[in-house]
Amino acid sequence: MVALTWPPFVALFACSWIVVLCQETQELKVKPGEDAILQCRGHRGATIDLIKWIRPDMKSDDYVFFRDGSSNENNQHESYRGRVELRDPEMKDGDASVILKNVNINDAGTYECQIREKNEKGKAELVTIVNMTVSETQELKVNPGEDATLQCQGHRGADIEVIKWIRPDVKSDDYVFFFRDGSSNENNQHESYRGRVELRDPEMKDGDASVILKNVNINDAGTYECQIREKNEKGKAELVTIVNMRVSGHTAGHKEGGDKEGGGKERNVGLRVGLPVCVILLLLGVGGFVILYNRPKGNQQPAINRHELQNLQRD
Repeated sequence: MVALTWPPFVALFACSWIVVLCQETQELKVKPGEDAILQCRGHRGATIDLIKWIRPDMKSDDYVFFRDGSSNENNQHESYRGRVELRDPEMKDGDASVILKNVNINDAGTYECQIREKNEKGKAELVTIVNMTVSETQELKVNPGEDATLQCQGHRGADIEVIKWIRPDVKSDDYVFFFRDGSSNENNQHESYRGRVELRDPEMKDGDASVILKNVNINDAGTYECQIREKNEKGKAELVTIVNMRVSGHTAGHKEGGDKEGGGKERNVGLRVGLPVCVILLLLGVGGFVILYNRPKGNQQPAINRHELQNLQRD
């Protein structure tokens, strides 16, 4: 009998596939200021000996949360101290989930949960990956001619270095508003927004990145995104807020849904002129049809009355 053996690379592939199946990837969306639950679960009924929550996308070896018999803040990243706790301190049914309190935009990123069960040897095993997005979606309704406040809030007390307000629903790379190094920049600002957008608080106290859009018109309706980057942070600005702005009401003869200012008035005039013309054309058409219908056809002889018919029969 020939013994079956697997080539080393086949065995390695199979083991890797099993590990991938055991891992779970979650997508989590949280608003600034809320508490986020980062879920992670080991085997049901298992006694968990070690829990590690880390941020692999951060350039730091410090933990988000670490528990080895008891919570340990010695190697915890300073931005997470006092903000992370177990959802269930008893970790019943292998629950290794944690609650991250008072989320801010700096918390957006990838989180990994690693656990080791009791009597297991070796390092903790990766169980769950959580991709967390921190943003807020607002609905805003404004009348034409009014000023609109597009609200955006970063981490309270943060020193904001870059602010970008963009319109992702329009085909343009130009900004609605751009702020960097202590001043706004109009070089790459869309021409329709120049001179119309300013910071609500020029000092940006408490991370306020809100802007005021002056004298709103129908073309301003759409989706706005606020992206900010705080000082000493690397990489691109992070999405914080999405504002869906609707412009309603009317001004200068404009009605909601019109393409141009005064378009509604032009349509009303067209209706007033067009309806009488249509009625006249309809009457002319009916009259012409009646005349043509009653006109004798070319080959048709005049009708013979009864008296003429009797005379013809005598002859």
